[in-house]
This record gives sequence, C-alpha cells and structure tokens, in this order.
Amino acid sequence: MNKSFSFVKESVGNLSSDETLRILTYEVGDMNKLVHYMSRYPKDKIGYHGDLKSKVSCALSMLRMFIEQYQWNFDEIAEMGEQLYLERMQDIRKHGLQERLRKRDVGGE
Repeated sequence: MNKSFSFVKESVGNLSSDETLRILTYEVGDMNKLVHYMSRYPKDKIGYHGDLKSKVSCALSMLRMFIEQYQWNFDEIAEMGEQLYLERMQDIRKHGLQERLRKRDVGGE
C-alpha cells in the first residue's frame, strides 16, 4: 500500500463525506449480492470471485477516502479496529456467543 497516496487529492470533484459513505454503501451492497450468488450458485462461484475481489477493493478505497476526509490516520483506525475485534473475541470466549449477542441487542456494547 502506498502510504503517500491520497484519495482526496486524486479525486475528480469534491465528494462530501456523506457522498463517499453512500458510494461505500453501494459497494458493500454489491459485495453482499455477489457473496449471496456465490452461495446460491456454487458452480458459478469462480465467475463471481473476480467481481467480488474488485468490489472489495472499491469498498476499501471508499473507506480510505472517508477516513482521509475526516483527517484520521488510516493505520491508527485499522489498529483500533483490530483491538476492538480482539476484545470482542475475548468476550465471546469468556461468556459465549449467545451472551455477547444478547448484550448487543439490549445496547450493552
């Protein structure tokens, strides 16, 4: 990954952060659709695989752009996400998945 690359600087036009988020949502929706097709039509899975990889790369780009628009540090955000994930997994190991889901559903996150 080129750490000096800037999606905001290379962008044509000025997307607002809410426009970037809408594009990201669209890309994630396409990813969901492709994963669904891959599970529904397993014999065609290889055909969808390349499209899915492309959509993941587009979503990642939009997420990086969103992070830039808020002038956050990408590495710091990624590290924070990893730490939160590890904390969730530790909680699940300690209390079980059902308890974790119950806490989430009642706003205990």
